[in-house]
Amino acid sequence: MQLVLIVVGVLLALVLGWMAYCFVKLGFPERLGLLFGGLASIDKIVDQSAARYGDTTLIELETPLKWKVPAGKVRAAQEQEWSAVRVQQTVALIAGALKKFAKPQMGDRVIIYKENAFDLFLFASATIRIGGIATPVNGKLASESFGQYVTYLGAKVIITDLATLGRLVKDGVKLQGVEFVIVSDAGTDGQDGIPTELAQLPAGPRVLSLQWMLAQPVEPAQAVERGLDDPLYIVHTSGTTGFPKGVILLARGLTQSLKATLMFNLVGRKDLAYFCVPFNHQVTNLYIFTTLALGTRVIMSSEFKAERVLETLSRRRASIYFGFPITYAQLVVEDLTKYDLNAMRIWGTTADASHEVHQRPLIQKGSFLQQLGIPVPGSLFVDGLGSSEVGIAALLRIAGPWTKQFGRRVGRPVPFFGPQVRVVDENWQPVPDGQPGRFAIKGPCMFGGYWNAHDKLLSSSQNGWWFTGDIVIRQPDGEFVHLDREVDVISHQQGVSYTLLMEEEVLKHPAVFDTTVFALTQADGKVVPAAAVALKNGADSMDAERLRLELNAKLPEKDRLAELKVTRWSEFPIGVTGKTLKRVFRAGS
Repeated sequence: MQLVLIVVGVLLALVLGWMAYCFVKLGFPERLGLLFGGLASIDKIVDQSAARYGDTTLIELETPLKWKVPAGKVRAAQEQEWSAVRVQQTVALIAGALKKFAKPQMGDRVIIYKENAFDLFLFASATIRIGGIATPVNGKLASESFGQYVTYLGAKVIITDLATLGRLVKDGVKLQGVEFVIVSDAGTDGQDGIPTELAQLPAGPRVLSLQWMLAQPVEPAQAVERGLDDPLYIVHTSGTTGFPKGVILLARGLTQSLKATLMFNLVGRKDLAYFCVPFNHQVTNLYIFTTLALGTRVIMSSEFKAERVLETLSRRRASIYFGFPITYAQLVVEDLTKYDLNAMRIWGTTADASHEVHQRPLIQKGSFLQQLGIPVPGSLFVDGLGSSEVGIAALLRIAGPWTKQFGRRVGRPVPFFGPQVRVVDENWQPVPDGQPGRFAIKGPCMFGGYWNAHDKLLSSSQNGWWFTGDIVIRQPDGEFVHLDREVDVISHQQGVSYTLLMEEEVLKHPAVFDTTVFALTQADGKVVPAAAVALKNGADSMDAERLRLELNAKLPEKDRLAELKVTRWSEFPIGVTGKTLKRVFRAGS
């Protein structure tokens, strides 16, 4: 009996020791320590990170910025390496320069519209530091749309770069109400801060060189006190349903979202992450704040190239990759056997549909469980269904090599710090499990409304609940299935077709690289399901009609495609966030 007790005691000690090892390996001590012992509100994270991590490099840029802070103004470092102190000092110096020369007032919108790069975060943080509202805009937004967006926001200050400003001038965009245009990569040899290369611009806002501003006697700005209900950001929507709306993000919601990321991301300080994302996006800024809070090292890329991403993951032994779904479609068509991905633990994404065919090849690679001492190869795919309005993933799904069910399953609500969720009908009444309904959310992580568009918020809200625009089913086991965006649901004579479910099946065809399913209005007025398809390399000989018939053999009768068009992927109308604009296909039908 005594021997049995000894054996049981040893086994129990081993199990507890292994659990403690896993607890540490997955970063729980650092993350829980922040959550329950001193995480600042998001507007103070830059200063808190500098005090906590000092000169330790946290951010590594694949490509250096196109402008520099004059020598002696901030802590010296390798051009592409950014410590928490370097970030803090640079942000404070930019904030001081903005305050001295552009003089934005509390609550003024400062638009950041330039090529994709890490400095969008620096400029946004500097704006917030002096009481402004940071308004990052994707540099791919068309000039005409940008001009409308400037008027819509009533911004007085724009931060841009030479290439983007040149495009605006060429396209004849009028920047109504704008008083200052600050050019990040312009030289310092002009007069009164006006760069020589821009001296001949038409009359309009005053144009200043950022590098000239930073070279002047400028005091680094101290952070203005911001309340939890103060707006810090205005970010634009993807434009999938029309002209992009300005989403107001409050300090309270952003801080709650930061807590949620710390809770559900199984990441620690020993991980090496790789981000390839648009730096204007809300989730990118949120994850940079998370990096600064947690102290994890991250490689950041401003341009996606599948081969370079895989080569870097392999060469640097990275354990985390985060990118939007459009990047995964391009990663999985590469020859993955050429790369050593054994160090990978987690693939992460959000913002749009993530398909089974893009997840399965990647979760076979890596060593999530092996790094915990369990001899099972493979990694995790962490997929969050959310939007800028939600603040963080409202639903979270974690798939591994053992996962059998996909089919647009998007997981369960984010525990503790995520929003409340429910499925309702058009009258806001609860919908039973197993039936389609509108996906609604409520909670402190939510946005503060749309800029100058209260009607759009009020028309989709009731008693604090907001309809996200998604149609879902809650399964009896508590997991949700994402059926479609409500505007994309196809109602026709055969019934109701959900395009996301159909796309899952279309993408499983070996010849298909990408697809979008949409409602086609025929000449006789009938609405039918149709698809546009981009073929994989080497499948160019596939006939559209043959492909349609092969796909229809797999689809339910009501979902069978009436028409199918094969087109080059470069011709897909992809929005600035990487989402395919189905409204363009519908309008062309």
